[in-house]
Amino acid sequence: MSSSAFEVFNLKASFKLDERALENAYYEKSRELHPDRVARGDKSALLKSQEKSAELNRAYQTLRDPEQRLEALLRMSGRLKDEKSEEGREAIPMDLAEEFFGLQEAATEDPAIASKKVRAFIDTVARSAGADTAAIRELAARIDWESASTPENEALIGELLSRRKRRAYLLSLADNARKLGVA
Repeated sequence: MSSSAFEVFNLKASFKLDERALENAYYEKSRELHPDRVARGDKSALLKSQEKSAELNRAYQTLRDPEQRLEALLRMSGRLKDEKSEEGREAIPMDLAEEFFGLQEAATEDPAIASKKVRAFIDTVARSAGADTAAIRELAARIDWESASTPENEALIGELLSRRKRRAYLLSLADNARKLGVA
């Protein structure tokens, strides 16, 4: 995509946006750019219309989903890093990691007891991941993405990235707990 999703809709780069206005703008632009509106026989204009329509669709898909919108903002600000980096490692909840290792052991010793523990563990992890999602969205809404390099915004982005990494770890833990086969 040659333009950012925000540029396609002439929007300020921001996590907060009016979803109804976005939807209305999408439908309006879709009608304008639709390939059926291009004169028959003009292959160049048809191709350009198809490309613009595809760009519009990608931009709309990105902006209407909060997670994809955040990814776009992080990418635009240059802060989307390799997920395997060491940044945010301190955010990994060691108590839950230790509990998971205990569940692995319990699953081999007494599957009936382990099953209840695994379900409770998954519920705990899901609540924690949900709280992280809420915190991530609240932080994303507070950031002025058009001047993301200010010290205040840098601090907020750092906290957001740390929470994001923690949530990814929690979701991975829950997935691995489900694979124990006792829940």
